[in-house]
Amino acid sequence: MEDNWDSSWRDRYNFVIKNADKIHYVSNHPGRAAFFKRNEWMVDRASRLIAVFTGAPGGTKKTIEYAKMKEIEIIRWGEEE
Repeated sequence: MEDNWDSSWRDRYNFVIKNADKIHYVSNHPGRAAFFKRNEWMVDRASRLIAVFTGAPGGTKKTIEYAKMKEIEIIRWGEEE
């Protein structure tokens, strides 16, 4: 998936992967569905969600909604809903 990224983003991604203690892949196929699956995977294993949220629709909003449904504590910075 990173093959189509700007070189600075690709370098950052490779740095994180190289220095990670553990890597867990939630999908074999990159794309929008994989991002949502990743966010749900993180919320399912969290006791708290810390989110920077501008109020815009998208992945962060859906992750906050999922955390609310799972009754996870949410600490939010940014524009109110």
